[in-house]
Amino acid sequence: MQGTASLRELLSQAKKYRMSHLALTEVNGIWGFIRFVQFAREFDIQPIAGVNLITEHDDVILLVENQQGYENMCRIISGVHKSTDVHVADLLQSRHKGLFILAHEKHVLKKLVKLFPATHLFVELRPGVEERTAKTLAKQFQLEIVATGDVYFISPEDQPAHKVLRAIEHNTTLAAIDPAEVKDERHYFRSEKKMATLFPNSLNAINNAHYLAERCKTDWKFLNTIFPNMDLKSTREANRKLRKLVYAGAEKRYGLRNSDCGLRI
Repeated sequence: MQGTASLRELLSQAKKYRMSHLALTEVNGIWGFIRFVQFAREFDIQPIAGVNLITEHDDVILLVENQQGYENMCRIISGVHKSTDVHVADLLQSRHKGLFILAHEKHVLKKLVKLFPATHLFVELRPGVEERTAKTLAKQFQLEIVATGDVYFISPEDQPAHKVLRAIEHNTTLAAIDPAEVKDERHYFRSEKKMATLFPNSLNAINNAHYLAERCKTDWKFLNTIFPNMDLKSTREANRKLRKLVYAGAEKRYGLRNSDCGLRI
């Protein structure tokens, strides 16, 4: 649990800022992508498939160029779910075709530059990365820079809600949560004008984001997509068990007489 904005809120904001494309890059998953494609049609936004791949060693963005790239990305995500103690370069070794990759760490780029041509590998300029650092990496590895928003919430005022979600996921308190697990106020949904204000010396990187978006796959049809079988009976049973556990935990911690607790559940 990290982002606070719903898919429709993200698309609505993109529409407000007159954006033509939007990439959904969840952390180590594509859980919301099909809904994202469906909702994007309502807003006349071109949907791009991607993932923020985070392991114990690396942090990169994958974007899908074509159908083969989508299939490779899905298999790569499965590899991360088997173990996070893995290097992205190892996962991409045999599954890098049809993918664009954005990285902002030197040790990652050093490995990936051996696998990817400069047409598919980019230095990522995201909030928290200094422009001069990105330019140094781009010069060292002879790569283009692409600016991204690394968005986790719609506005800076939503950052406290993001922090609460991170504390819940790590089963800890707001005071005890590791600051490295929480994004600061800079990771909100910016307009192109605000991106230019954030990165005033990297306008080419902002333009490159447009060019890259136009190269990504956006014509999504799921006619031949095979989904896992879902047993509705098992789903209802899981919901009953979850409800039972939630009420048992609430009774233990707050007492059932706490009406506010009951309403929140």
